[in-house]
Amino acid sequence: MNELSQTTAIQTRRTVRENRPLAEGIFQMTMTAPAIANENPSPGQFLNISVTDDWLHPLRRPMSIAGRDEDNLTIIYKLFGEGTRLLSQYASGNSLDVLGPLGNSFGTTEGTTPVLVGGGVGL
Repeated sequence: MNELSQTTAIQTRRTVRENRPLAEGIFQMTMTAPAIANENPSPGQFLNISVTDDWLHPLRRPMSIAGRDEDNLTIIYKLFGEGTRLLSQYASGNSLDVLGPLGNSFGTTEGTTPVLVGGGVGL
């Protein structure tokens, strides 16, 4: 039986280190997030990001964790609407409200042949 990783979700304001286009309409953002990174997020987990501090865009945007490097987390996202357009305007040094890691991670696959089926941009 596969064991799922158990983590504690943390809500915190984080600083953007880099937010750059990878291709037309696709961005990569790296942020400092030591408390979340120390939870050792696993494949399949994600962050919920608040793109503004006002009530014009109250819903958080779920973003897959694309990478972790010591105290930094990276997401990759595609411009779909107003929320991701606002996210694309964050510059190095800006802060944003992040909640994570969330979701179930993938378990071990010893002795089996894993099949990965995915969609979206962050996978």
